[in-house]
Amino acid sequence: GGEAALGDLRRMAFGATEPPDPDAPRLTEDRSSCVYDGDRLIAVARTRGFAQWFGGRAVPCGGLSGVMIATDHRGAGLGKAVVSDALERMRDRGEVISSLYPTTASLYRSLGYEIAGTYRRHRIPIDELPGADGSVTWEPTTWDAVDVRATVNRAGADHDGWLVRPELEWQFAEHQRRKDSLTGDVFVGHVVEL
Repeated sequence: GGEAALGDLRRMAFGATEPPDPDAPRLTEDRSSCVYDGDRLIAVARTRGFAQWFGGRAVPCGGLSGVMIATDHRGAGLGKAVVSDALERMRDRGEVISSLYPTTASLYRSLGYEIAGTYRRHRIPIDELPGADGSVTWEPTTWDAVDVRATVNRAGADHDGWLVRPELEWQFAEHQRRKDSLTGDVFVGHVVEL
């Protein structure tokens, strides 16, 4: 099946060890550019439709993700072929910019990409976030008690390059949150007032 073939490529390309989650939200087929050798999937580039903030405006963007080539077919130009096809599809959908987190620079530079930003995560203990007068007021909260989407979009609109997350990504985050709650890894955050 399609998901099994994609799982095989994911293991080859990224060293994935877990099988695909059958209950996770899925990209639609029109978001995949594929190459087959007979019935075998040997190359794929997948895209997500989202937007990025620029000048306070959400600009349609195609996020390139999951570019995978079977190890026995590398070096034959398949990466360039599937990414080029994905870029044409993005353009046809009106996604006027594209972004990705590259695992290698040479392929993507040959197609016009360049390093233009970074993806960073910071984990800071809540008691290390001082307010203007050095104090911090906080209270525990849960995922359901916070309008996460509105909070993210409010913050993003003021920062060029920040993402407007697509519905699929929010669905995936909710799916992951439900899975984590079954294992006891429940989100508990903090509302911080500085």
